[in-house]
Parts: sequence; structure tokens; C-alpha cells
Amino acid sequence: MNNLIGHRRIGIVLVCSILFQFLSIDFYFKIKAFMLVVPVIWVINRCRFFLPPSTAVKFWFLVLFIFNLTGFYAYSPELALRFNLGFLLFSLIFVMAYSFLRNRTFDEVIDVFILSGIIFNLLSFVLYLYGLSIINGNFLQFNGSGSFGVFVDRGIPRLNGLVDDPNFFAVFNFVFVFIALSDLNSKLSKFLFILALMNILLTFSRGGIIALIIGFFIYFLSQKGSKKITILFTFILVTFPLVLLITSNYLPYLTEFFIQRTSTSSSGSGRVEIWSNAISIFQENPIFGIGVFSFKEYNFDKFNDYHFMHNTFLEILIEGGIIIFSLYMLSCFLFFIEIYKYGSKKHIPWLTASWATTYVSLVFLSGIISEPILILLTLHSCYIYCTKTGRLNYGEK
Repeated sequence: MNNLIGHRRIGIVLVCSILFQFLSIDFYFKIKAFMLVVPVIWVINRCRFFLPPSTAVKFWFLVLFIFNLTGFYAYSPELALRFNLGFLLFSLIFVMAYSFLRNRTFDEVIDVFILSGIIFNLLSFVLYLYGLSIINGNFLQFNGSGSFGVFVDRGIPRLNGLVDDPNFFAVFNFVFVFIALSDLNSKLSKFLFILALMNILLTFSRGGIIALIIGFFIYFLSQKGSKKITILFTFILVTFPLVLLITSNYLPYLTEFFIQRTSTSSSGSGRVEIWSNAISIFQENPIFGIGVFSFKEYNFDKFNDYHFMHNTFLEILIEGGIIIFSLYMLSCFLFFIEIYKYGSKKHIPWLTASWATTYVSLVFLSGIISEPILILLTLHSCYIYCTKTGRLNYGEK
């Protein structure tokens, strides 16, 4: 029993180190807490390296490896090298995290994520409230800057909590929302569901909210009879008062916020113009692309616009070309095929909804090897391993 509690605590430290994005220092690229914490946990626990039994995960890494090879002819070799090093580190951290968590039953892994999600969301919300007290209603004065879990964007106090970007905060939370939704009989799950959903709404992330609605729709369709009614009622019961509360306080700012985000290219908006540039670049290099992590430099030299793509799929298409893009899309579908092949009544809905919601959000964000993907890859790999070895022990198989 004590051993179980000890492993759970270590698991929470591991997951929280990935979630606590503010713990970082800038070097050649940003060094984040989990890049040190995960290897230390792996060494202290004398873990071995284990590759996941998931075909989808292996194929995903193979596609990304091929994508990295485009660095040999990349428009920006230095940035391509940074991406290559980041991918190597990402791969190493993934294998270490998976190797530690695979020794647990899947219900223990889920418990770790539920408790980590509560800590992450609770601290983020407390920081947000503290940040609001510092700003004291002077949203226009703090415009374009942040304060303790708040980022003020066009007069709107957006929650970013322990993450740098409110949009990525929403993406981090998708998996927590759907894990919690799959087990609303638990008080901890109910608390996590309400807290995570509220925090996503407080990010005012258009892409995040659109992705969440699609995820709920997918989850809803996967349920039967009375469970559908329960889910629909829960969603309305939690969301409606939150939306009323938020809009009643910030309605004038919200109107201006969404108008400006649609019409300008600053602070990550103006995506239509950026994507239009991307299509022009693709037409010049349709087969092999311009090389990994090169769009930002190429876009600046050609269009005098120094922004990221804000669309992961377009990013891979432009930088890797049509062949690598096709392989990447195939890797995305393989996750869903594998979920249904090995899935259970308990796990198919939330795993499917989590992947789908994350992929929809990546239409609005650049996040090929982002931490939310790291979390989903680790969870997916643990699930496939536990299913194949009979160590599921979480709901009905």
C-alpha cells in the first residue's frame, strides 16, 4: 500500500512537471522543468527503456523522424537543427515517462492524471484570481501583458495559469475534461470536470472552445440512452451559468476582442493572411516543402511577416511537402483505429474525444511536438500496453 502511494506521488510529480510550463529557462531553446524531472525520476527508480507496443505511436515517431530529415535542405538550417534537437529530447522524455508509468495498472495511471489535473487547474485558477486582484480592473492599462496567471488581450483578462499561452492552457485541459467526464461518479472527477471546464472558458480561446464543443459532440454520440441525457444535462448545467457570469462581466470587452482578433494579425490573430501566405509558399514547393521549422523565416523574407503558422497541419504541409503531410495524416487516423481495436466501453469515448479535440485545436496552433501531445502519447501508450497485458483494471474491458 505504501509502495502504491509512493509511486502515485512520484507519478504526480512527473505529470505536474510537464504541466507547470512556467518553470523554465531560456537557453539555445527553452529548458523546461520536465526535461530535468523526468530523467531524474527515471534514474532514481532504476527504470529500463521500454518502447511502447502501440503501432500508432511508433508510426507517429517514424513520420516525425522523416520530417526531421528535411532539415538537410531546410530554408533555415539553424532553426531546423533546433527542431531536430527538440525532437530528440521529446522522444527521450516520452520513452522515460512511459517506461516509468507502464509498470502501473491503468487505473493507477488515471488516478495520477486526475490528481495532477486538479493540482494544475486549482493552482492556475488561484493564480488567475490573484492576477485579477493585482490588475484591479485596469485591463486596458495591462493590455498585451500578463500578471500571475492572467494575460490581458485587447482588454480581456485571459487565464493562462501555469502555462505561457492561454490557447495552450486550453489544449492541456482537454484530456482532463474527458477523463473526468468518463467517471462522474467520483467526487474528484466531478470537481476536476467543473474546474477544468471553467478554466477553459476563462481562457477565451476561440479555437479551444470550438474544439471542446466538437469533442463533447463526439463523446455524446458514443454514449447510449440515459448516459446521453446525463452528459447533456451536466454540460448545460455547468456551462450555462459560467457563460452567463463571464459574458455579463466582460461583454463590452468581448465584443471588441473578437472583432479585433478576426481582423488583425497581432498576438497570433490574422490567421487567414498567414495561411494565405502559406498556400503561396506550398505552390512553390509542393513535393518536398521548404524544410522543417523554416516557415517563420521564409514567411518573413517573402512577405515581411514574422509569425508562426498557427496551424500544425499546414505547417507540416508547407515544411514537409505533400508526401510527409499524407503520412502525418495517416498517423493521426491510426490512433483512432487503434483505440477502437483495443478499446473498451469505458475508454473509447474519452480517448477518442481527447485526440479529436486536440487535433481540432491544432488547426489553430503550432504544436507538432508540444507537451499536450506528449501527455496524450504517454496515456495512449500506457493504455495499449495495459490492455495487451491484462493490467487495465479501470472500468469494464
